[in-house]
Amino acid sequence: MPVKRIDVLNWERLKKWAVPLDDGVDDVLKRLLDMADEHATCGPRKRLEPMEITSAVVAPKRALKGTRLPEEAFKLPILQALYEMGGVGKVSEILDLVERKVKHLFSDIDRQTLPTSTEVRWYNTAKWARKELKEDGLLKDDSPHGIWELSGAGFLAVKARENL
Repeated sequence: MPVKRIDVLNWERLKKWAVPLDDGVDDVLKRLLDMADEHATCGPRKRLEPMEITSAVVAPKRALKGTRLPEEAFKLPILQALYEMGGVGKVSEILDLVERKVKHLFSDIDRQTLPTSTEVRWYNTAKWARKELKEDGLLKDDSPHGIWELSGAGFLAVKARENL
C-alpha cells in the first residue's frame, strides 16, 4: 500500500468528518468520496456538514519507519547543548537548545502530538536518544529527575568532536 503524506491543515479538515475511535483515514476518505459521488448525482440541493466530534482523532500510533527523525540524529545535539550549558541542565532548557539545532530536519510527523499523550513526537524521540546516551555512558544515570548531566566521557566526546 503506498504511503501518502497529508499536510497538517488537510489532516485537521479530515478529522472533522471522522467518528472518534472508530474511523481511520481510509474510512473518512471513503465517506467523503461517497458523499461527493452522491452529491454529484443528486445535484447541489444537499449540503454536506461535518460531524460534531467530542474527542480528537489522532494520528496513527506509530510513525512509519523513515518518516520521523531517528534517535541518532538527536544524540550529538543533546551532547552539544549540555556542553554549552556547562554540562548540566533542565530537560526543557536542553531540549529548547536542541530544537534550535535540529528543527530544520523535522518532518510534519516529528511535529505531531503523540496519540498516547500531549507530548510532541520529536520531544519524545529526543528523550529516547538521551536514554541511549546514558546507556553508552555519555550522560550520568544518577542525575535528579528532570535534570540531564554529561558524564566525564560525555565531556571528552564533545571536546574531541570540537577539535575535528
